[in-house]
Amino acid sequence: AAGSIPMENGIPAVMGANIGTTLTSTIVSLSYVTKTAEFKKAVSAGTCHDIFNVLTCIVLLPLELKYGILSSFSHQIASLFEFSNEANAVSEKFIIYQWMDVIGQTLVSWFGGYALLIGSILLLFGTVKAISNISYNQLIGTTRSRFEAIAFQNTFRAFGWGFLTTSIIQSSSITTSLIVPLVATGKVSIKRAFQFVVGANLGTTITAILAALFKSEAAMSLAFAHFLFNLTGTILFIGIPILRQLPIYLSDKLGSVALRYKLSAFAYILVLFFVLPFTLIYISKSDSEEKTTQQTT
Repeated sequence: AAGSIPMENGIPAVMGANIGTTLTSTIVSLSYVTKTAEFKKAVSAGTCHDIFNVLTCIVLLPLELKYGILSSFSHQIASLFEFSNEANAVSEKFIIYQWMDVIGQTLVSWFGGYALLIGSILLLFGTVKAISNISYNQLIGTTRSRFEAIAFQNTFRAFGWGFLTTSIIQSSSITTSLIVPLVATGKVSIKRAFQFVVGANLGTTITAILAALFKSEAAMSLAFAHFLFNLTGTILFIGIPILRQLPIYLSDKLGSVALRYKLSAFAYILVLFFVLPFTLIYISKSDSEEKTTQQTT
């Protein structure tokens, strides 16, 4: 919204964030490493979210870089909304924003910016953990059987409940992590879990749309690009029968390999979430330096 990042860089960042947020459920699945009977299913459930986003990224990232397909469509959708210079002032009229501004400035003056940042991150993790515990007790505890019967009867219910719960909680990391123990203990099939995860993946885009409200056309465009990315993945891997089984098949195979070679699960996390992104950052940095040198010459 501030114009600090161009759209052509913002969309790949959103794609990367979509993959990065799947780390939570994958780590949760590793907690079953000592339980041989449940470990394979847990890894399959924890990684189907990763694989879905990676496959969607493989399809859409080249199209975006070559043709700007997501940025073009998102601009067209955002253009349907009206924005003005007073858009930000609208949100500032609400008393909650005024109090947040006063509290924020006071805390910065007391503790400093870095201390406030660290405290905010700790508070964020604490809040997410509290919501996760409450959700786990409600959905996995006393009302587990009823929730399983209601939420996973068919494809549309699994997808719909994934979308609804994530839209309300605004964290796909929480909702997808709740699925892992259900699949690990055999309460829910990996097929239904995947459909729930895809719904959660689409539901989490509501957060970006809410964050873009009262901002600018650029902010709304990026929010809709996030939505279109996940919607396209949903159409490809839920709507097309041939592709529907691919993420499930790959996650099941990954679970089998992890069961046979326990260290492979940790290697998978290390490569996908750390080695690969840092390699891309290093390559892009080298390319930028080379272009700068050529321009200077």
